[in-house]
Order: sequence, then C-alpha cells, then structure tokens
Amino acid sequence: QLSAQHVLDILKAGFYITEDEIDTFLKKRLSSINAKLITIQPEVNITEKELKDYYEKNKEKFSQKKGKKIKIFKIATDEKDSKLKAQKLFSDLKSGNIPSNVKPIFDDVFLKGKKYNLPEKVLEKIKNLSNNTKIEFIKTKDAYYLIYYEGEKAIPMPYKKAKTQVKNSVLEEKRGKILKKIKESISREKSLNLKLLKEKYNAKIEEIKNEKYVQLQFKYGLSPTELDELVKIKNGFSKPYILKDKVVIFYITKVIPPSSEEYEKSKKQLKPLLEDQKFNDIISMLINKLKMRQTLRLTIECCSNEQNPLLS
Repeated sequence: QLSAQHVLDILKAGFYITEDEIDTFLKKRLSSINAKLITIQPEVNITEKELKDYYEKNKEKFSQKKGKKIKIFKIATDEKDSKLKAQKLFSDLKSGNIPSNVKPIFDDVFLKGKKYNLPEKVLEKIKNLSNNTKIEFIKTKDAYYLIYYEGEKAIPMPYKKAKTQVKNSVLEEKRGKILKKIKESISREKSLNLKLLKEKYNAKIEEIKNEKYVQLQFKYGLSPTELDELVKIKNGFSKPYILKDKVVIFYITKVIPPSSEEYEKSKKQLKPLLEDQKFNDIISMLINKLKMRQTLRLTIECCSNEQNPLLS
C-alpha cells in the first residue's frame, strides 16, 4: 500500500507551474502604470427625522446594557388561601400561562449591580434564572415570591446618547445605496469619457504616475478580483469600483513593464514559492473533495441499511 507521503511525492513529481501563471503574478507585483484616477464622492445629507426613525426601528443595535427580563409575583402569606394561590400561579407559569388577574410587583429588565428593594432570598434566586430554569419559587416570612424568566434583553441607550452611532449607521447605509446607484448608472453608459464623468457625475480627476499595481491595491483597497481585472487593461477605462466612501475608475494610459533584469531576478526568487503555494492549494482542494465523497458514501450506506417503512 502507498503511504500518504508517497502519494504526495508522486503528485509533486508531475506538478509544474506555467509561464503564464508566473507572468501574471509578476506583472501584478512589478509592473507600473500611468493613469487618471477618477473619483466620485457624493455628498450624503441626513435629516433628524431619518435619524430618529432609524433609532426607533433598530434600538437593539444601540444597547448599553443587557439583563434578565423577569416578572416577579408576590402573594402575602396572610392573604386568604395564599398557599393555594401560590401553587396555582406556579402551575400556570410552569405551563407558560401568565395570568392577567395577578399583577407582578416587578416587570422589567433586571440589571446586575443595580440595587433593588427585594428580599435577599429573591435576589439570590434571580441569579439562577436561565432558559433551563425559568421559574423560581421562594417563601419568606411574609410572602410567597414567584419569579418568571422571559429571556435576555438589551436596554437601548437614550437617543441623545446614541445619536452619534445612529448617524454613522444611517450615513453608511445611505451612502452605500447612493454609491451603488452611481456605479450602476456608470456601468450603463454606452460611451465613457472624462468630460461625461466630470460634468454628469461631478468626478474629480487626478494623475497617477509610475505606480505599481500592488501599491494601488493597498492604497485604494482593491480586492484580488478587482486587481486581476485592472491588470488585464492595457489602455482605457476600468470598471467602476466602490472603494470605501467613493466610486473609483482608473483610466489607464500606459503600462510600464519591469526591466528584464528585475523580472528575471524576481522570477528566480518567486517561482519555487509560487509552485509550493499552487501545489498546496491543489492538495487542499483534493482533500476537500475526498471528504465530500466520504460523507456521501457514508450517507448512502446509512440510508441503504435502514429498512424502508413502505416495504415493511
């Protein structure tokens, strides 16, 4: 039988990386471009009504504290049939039926660290409440206490305190929608030119001189896919990209390849690393496929071993 290492050695022996793959990778790292950077950064206006409406709809996003939402019922021991009433209430709560004829003395979010005018025994039992323990029954000298746990609940910050966070959230959401519309509108233009972008979209145009692709990626936050698209353009407009708070287009006027000396030196250094990376990626893909097949085989075996109820 072949060991796993033998299989890997056999695969490695027949493995190679193409010149095109090396060339594409090195172009991204070493080539530079001259281009015009076109940026469209729309102004986003927000009204007080928009802020308040967003806050009301999304209060849970602006919580300052979390606590236990509970109801506490109290039945005085000197009340007629107090024990029977307490037992009946306990039974109702246990069934999930909250009686409307018994008013709780506490119906709010219980916050840890806050002082409450409740017996020490009751405060201790509140600590035990969870999804697994929804009810606690306590008897003191003066009363029966029944505590009903409704779940964890966040207490939102007051609007004034949360206003800055609300504004940032509304700004991000509204700007995202505006940028998406601008991007879609530019993508529908039949013929792009600098004059159109400047006049119709109020675009700003800057010069990019002799900047490497990899520098552009880090400087403007281009994704690997967007960078790959940019590398393929020899001359002309790129797609519009939404980068942070603006729409960006590159108008490439010149691609400056690396010198032969720089290219060959980098190729010699990077080729073994690229081969290892590609090999590891392929092995990971094969392992994932084998795992999927194994899972499928076990599922089929399991199903075939089960008796079909329709045939019994």
